[in-house]
Amino acid sequence: MIPVEVETPDHQYYHVAFFTSKKVEAFEELTWDYGIDFDDERQPMKAFECLCGSRYCRGGRRHLLRKERRRSRVTGTAG
Repeated sequence: MIPVEVETPDHQYYHVAFFTSKKVEAFEELTWDYGIDFDDERQPMKAFECLCGSRYCRGGRRHLLRKERRRSRVTGTAG
């Protein structure tokens, strides 16, 4: 375990610590999964549009394009 250093004397300051299962190189990009179900129509508020661009993203434009392609293959229609 590596201790987490908080660079502020303010004990009321919120902070987050990340732990990984693999070594992370300096300047390697880290992403955060908010755990939002972008397809859940029952949510009272619309989820934000994720712009991360990851091919593994569950939300945002890429997600919508993949969803539309799957629907087109199943129904045999485009768009």
